Amino acid sequence: MSEFVLCNRQRTRALKLTSVRRVARYVLESELGLNDYELGIHFVSANEMARVNQKFLQHEGSTDVITFDYGDGAETQRLHGEIFISVADAVKQALAFRTTWQSEVIVESRFALRELPRTRNSKLKTRNSP
Repeated sequence: MSEFVLCNRQRTRALKLTSVRRVARYVLESELGLNDYELGIHFVSANEMARVNQKFLQHEGSTDVITFDYGDGAETQRLHGEIFISVADAVKQALAFRTTWQSEVIVESRFALRELPRTRNSKLKTRNSP
């Protein structure tokens, strides 16, 4: 049984969570072949991301994406984790990559899903791959 939660905890940009949900499910089920997962994706402000970064990773400041793998090592097919995405950092990245912030949120979501240790696959490592 799969559980997938999206949470928009920032208020500076309006997100289309249905688009993110569709892309995330496609990555999980079609690209990675996972049908058993428990996953949360949180869209947060730069301030909240900086707090998460400091509290759990002892790094100062905001960052674009942080992933947490809660798998116990015994589960080989079940993905259990959380992803935090800073929308403010996605906006900055979009400017650098000359794209829209909405597209960058999708790119960062896909990248984060691939980076969770249970989903690592050498053919999916490239940040901008389709």
